[in-house]
Amino acid sequence: MSYQPIEVVSTLGMDRETWLEYRRKGIGGSDVAAILGFSPFCTARDIYYDKAGIKPAVQTEENWVALEYGHALEELVAKIFSFKTGYRVFKREILFAHPKYPFLQANVDYFYETPSGETGILECKTTDSESLEKWEDGAAPYNYELQCRHYLYIMGLQTAFIACLYGNNENKFLYRKIEQDPHYETGIVPHLEYFWNHHVLDNAPPPYTESGKLVMQSIQKYFGNGDPNQAGAVLDPKLIPVMKEYLRLSEKKKKAAKKLSDLENQLQQLSGVVADKMGASCEAVCGTASERYVATYAPSQRTGILKNNLERLKLEHPDIYDEYASTTQFRKFTIRKEG
Repeated sequence: MSYQPIEVVSTLGMDRETWLEYRRKGIGGSDVAAILGFSPFCTARDIYYDKAGIKPAVQTEENWVALEYGHALEELVAKIFSFKTGYRVFKREILFAHPKYPFLQANVDYFYETPSGETGILECKTTDSESLEKWEDGAAPYNYELQCRHYLYIMGLQTAFIACLYGNNENKFLYRKIEQDPHYETGIVPHLEYFWNHHVLDNAPPPYTESGKLVMQSIQKYFGNGDPNQAGAVLDPKLIPVMKEYLRLSEKKKKAAKKLSDLENQLQQLSGVVADKMGASCEAVCGTASERYVATYAPSQRTGILKNNLERLKLEHPDIYDEYASTTQFRKFTIRKEG
């Protein structure tokens, strides 16, 4: 690649609000997966709202610890990567843009340099052991791959590494090599360009096409808990098939729940037959020369407050109850047929 990226602005010492304002002027690496429908965290509509400067109605602090944890450990992840590979790791605190598509931006965590002088991109991540399946067999989460390929395209570089720390020592560490996608300009960029020109610049929100969970999270985030004083909305009759399908699936769900309840009852009955024979024993074996089964009925415990004790706490110690109790507001969606 024979071009140099545009250096939009130095981010050294820049306050967060100014940095976010610059980010709204283009599509960054972490936006790409959402625009293409591959983000596990948000929808394309969320990205549109952010670029349009539309603030959420509900300011949520969900996952804030994980986000702060990731930011706080970026430098450590970079140091471990340097130690493991012998590569020099350095920062360039600049917001970059592509010379042909200036709305494509790159705010890169770190760069690396090999002993032979090759330069590439280093993205620093953290995760927990429960999410390691996304990294199995040399893979990396696809949204991270897209982020790196976006940066490689803008910077005109060939190789990136995603380094990830998933524990409290250097052995709980992995990294994945990501190569520049030669088809990024023809395969991905047109979708990003369409999103920027026909949604962001035209002030036209993209349709929701993602999973129902992400869509409802987005609606809750930007429309809030609703306004009971607002007049009811009159919807286009074209939505009647959607209403009918919702009711059909609701009925199907009820039948499935009934079946699940029946199965659970059958399991309890079978458990009772075996537990009756076990008596006070916590473990029992049953078998022949060709097959063997082990049943366990071990003691366990969980800590909680029973509902009646919670009511007593509220009545007898309202000051303590009010200090620790919190009210969560949410909107419950239902459809019913009238007439």
